[in-house]
Amino acid sequence: MGMVLADEEGVCLATAGDDHACDEIAAHLPMMGRKVDKFEGVLFGPEAQWDIHMKRFTVEGINLFLCAIGDGEARNDQLDHSMNGVSRILMPA
Repeated sequence: MGMVLADEEGVCLATAGDDHACDEIAAHLPMMGRKVDKFEGVLFGPEAQWDIHMKRFTVEGINLFLCAIGDGEARNDQLDHSMNGVSRILMPA
């Protein structure tokens, strides 16, 4: 299990979980997120594969990508809760 927040360049902004997996997943998120607002499935890397659930959202005109890693029924709720928190933190006062 893990969680990744990435920007439009695939830079990993925040993570919870294995650093290597999170960095690799972050690099792929903008490519997927340019075509769809959300994705649920398997992401294949050169040495591993991950079950992911990704959602794209915008804060102050910047596309961000939040991704839950691993399977589980609570992933959607975790993503929504985390997206709300990130948006709240990044919005100007």
